[in-house]
Amino acid sequence: MAQNTINTPTTILVVEDELISAENLAINLRKLGYEVIGIVDSGEEVIQTATKKTL
Repeated sequence: MAQNTINTPTTILVVEDELISAENLAINLRKLGYEVIGIVDSGEEVIQTATKKTL
């Protein structure tokens, strides 16, 4: 499992405008032990999602 220094899974926000590619990437990242916090397809969504997830 991919973990940071405090023994919690590393979180990843997938940014991809091709939905099938994004879903496949998210599935593979989860299999590797990463926590996928979302899939977005634009820079604006990245900022909104990252802000919400870190508050």
